[in-house]
Amino acid sequence: MEQFKSRDHSINADLARLKEARDFAERAAEEFGFDSSGTYQLKLAMSEAVTNAIQHGSSSEDDPIDLRVEAQADALVFYVEDRGRFVESPAT
Repeated sequence: MEQFKSRDHSINADLARLKEARDFAERAAEEFGFDSSGTYQLKLAMSEAVTNAIQHGSSSEDDPIDLRVEAQADALVFYVEDRGRFVESPAT
């Protein structure tokens, strides 16, 4: 296998842009050598992660959601970053 090149992609926090995130994951998975079942699972995971970032980590559709994929040893690693802030619930 040829060495996998890390890549980044950014979308706005708009659920209509989910296809871009799934396509990003699909291209990376295929290039890395995943079969169709593994590629489907990665696309599903990316869809879930980005949906969560949009719904819980952004305050408007203009907020960016940053995606990154890189190879680490024999694994393909995806990062999804939003601009949300974690607010801890008070202890009850």
